[in-house]
Amino acid sequence: MLLLRYSGNSFFASFGALVRETARERGRQGIAPFKQSEPLAQAHLDVARAIMDGECLTAELHAGPIAEDLRDVAGVAPALAAEPGPAPSVSVHAV
Repeated sequence: MLLLRYSGNSFFASFGALVRETARERGRQGIAPFKQSEPLAQAHLDVARAIMDGECLTAELHAGPIAEDLRDVAGVAPALAAEPGPAPSVSVHAV
């Protein structure tokens, strides 16, 4: 949720409450363990660091395992495009 809040994008930031409630419900239903696997926890940290450093493409690459996990849980087919897109213009805020 911190990534959403500090992304510099008000649209993404507005999803914070939804993500928080989704995580709580996943925990209640036993869909997601309380503690993430080490690789997923590291991926979240890597994404956060890349955002703080203003490295958009690096953040997108590190987000891959997180997106794969969410797709697996939701039963959604992977996206067709495997290559990261052009770096968006973002505002980087100190955390």
